[in-house]
Amino acid sequence: MHHAARILVVDSEAAERGRLAGALRSVGYLTEVCGTAADAVRAATSFRPDLVMLEMLLHDRVDGTALARH
Repeated sequence: MHHAARILVVDSEAAERGRLAGALRSVGYLTEVCGTAADAVRAATSFRPDLVMLEMLLHDRVDGTALARH
């Protein structure tokens, strides 16, 4: 059985998160969104994404590269 890919969208701007998640859902992806590094870590654990779309400098001053390594 084929399952829809799970994509975690991490962006500080709520409007951008909504646009990205909406576009992804419209073509069949399962999405979860969050706006902070702490929320992204929690979501990655519970949502178990196949892919993460990650803003490179979040408003909480966390470097996206460091977050991706985590």
